[in-house]
Amino acid sequence: MPFFSTNVKPRLHGKMRHFAVGLGATLCVLLAGLPTRLHGQITEFSPYSRNGLGLLNPGTSTGLLGQGGSAIASTHAGFVNTENPASIVGLVKTTFEVGGAGTLQQLKVGDESANGQFGNTSPVSLVIKRQGGHMAYNLGLAPFSTSGFAATSTYTADGMGLVRETYDGTGGLSQLQLGAARSFYRNAWQSIGPTDSLQIRKQALYLGARLRYVFGQIQRTTRLDILDPTFLDNRTQTTDQHRSAGLELGLQYELLLRSRYNAQQEFERSTSLRIGAIYAPEARLSTDHIRIVETTQTLGGIVTALDTAQFQEQLQATGAIPGKYGVGLALDRTEGNGSRLVISADYVLQDWSTTAQEVDLLTESVAWGRYEAFRTGVAWTPSNPAQRKNAWGRTTYRVGAAQGTLGMDFEGVPLTYEAFTAGFSMPMVGSRSSSQFHFGTEIGTRYTGEGSLEENYIRLQFGFSLTPFLKNNWLVPRLYD
Repeated sequence: MPFFSTNVKPRLHGKMRHFAVGLGATLCVLLAGLPTRLHGQITEFSPYSRNGLGLLNPGTSTGLLGQGGSAIASTHAGFVNTENPASIVGLVKTTFEVGGAGTLQQLKVGDESANGQFGNTSPVSLVIKRQGGHMAYNLGLAPFSTSGFAATSTYTADGMGLVRETYDGTGGLSQLQLGAARSFYRNAWQSIGPTDSLQIRKQALYLGARLRYVFGQIQRTTRLDILDPTFLDNRTQTTDQHRSAGLELGLQYELLLRSRYNAQQEFERSTSLRIGAIYAPEARLSTDHIRIVETTQTLGGIVTALDTAQFQEQLQATGAIPGKYGVGLALDRTEGNGSRLVISADYVLQDWSTTAQEVDLLTESVAWGRYEAFRTGVAWTPSNPAQRKNAWGRTTYRVGAAQGTLGMDFEGVPLTYEAFTAGFSMPMVGSRSSSQFHFGTEIGTRYTGEGSLEENYIRLQFGFSLTPFLKNNWLVPRLYD
């Protein structure tokens, strides 16, 4: 995008300041109360999520999903970047984003398969920013991990006859985010023609920090049913309540590589490079672990507990969420006719194998591994003025790809995922603001090796980013009433 300088320094009016603080406090109470009632549960359909904290492949905002999730150096495009805390200050003004998603999934082992579908909300984010200001504040709620599965195995055991083992679980972890970011700019003079010059923005630095509170509950149940009524059955129920407070830091640096203006000081084209980085230090994880082993019997189709064979309780057991690192690059090419092409890529690493967990959250032959992600994407906005008179002509289109591992090793083989994505962001028809509708789709697979369980899924996600009316500059006092 073109780099223009500005000397406008609007000040925050006292009443508007009180309004912003009140709005933020109200939303904080609402967002904090909502997951408490829902126990942080997020729907999932994956036997792999039976281990650990579930699947460490959290959802992202819809705009980022369309470009493979590459977000660490992603330029703002009218939606909230949930990956890098520094990026929120790049938004033009106050923005609220909300959405939802649905997933179609197929589980396949050899020639056998099973299908499922589920839905959940996407990250909810509010960014408060004064237009033209250098500070931005963020309050959000986003998924951290997902867990949900149901599997049955039937076999014949010597002396007992037909035996059925059933595994099921629900839950997941969410994260409440509260952050702030600040921008720093450096301008320079560019010559235009032999006698004229124009001041442009040459460099931009965004710094951000965000407090993160991870919480949620995961419930897992294992049942051993012996169809011969002369034998008693067994049921093991495990409930883990997790919580962790941590810090996330982010940085984005943008350098204008070249720009061109005509003799009338009209912008023609520019190319800029953006570098991004994120870091989250290791955070303490506290877990309340309850395990109950019961002797049961099925009477009239109802599982009835007869006796408690074992009760185990560990309160405030210690563990850790390992440190997380990420770096990214983005190249932005903007034309004076409105055409824009952004190519982005990033890399994220979080090594779970280096942390010690007091509570054993893994089943046999499963070990902690590395969460690692390589992501890349392309965003393109067309330039034809005739087409840009309608909504589709002013739409930004995205494609991307991602590949990585999800923090667990099964029999020494890492759980791997691969995905291809696409999406678009369209201005909301009839709106007099810069509000947008976002759509993204992800086609992916998860597996651990040849002959293992393979999970194929299609995720459809939508979202809305809402901003005030163009002439209604929130947090800026009127010059006159």
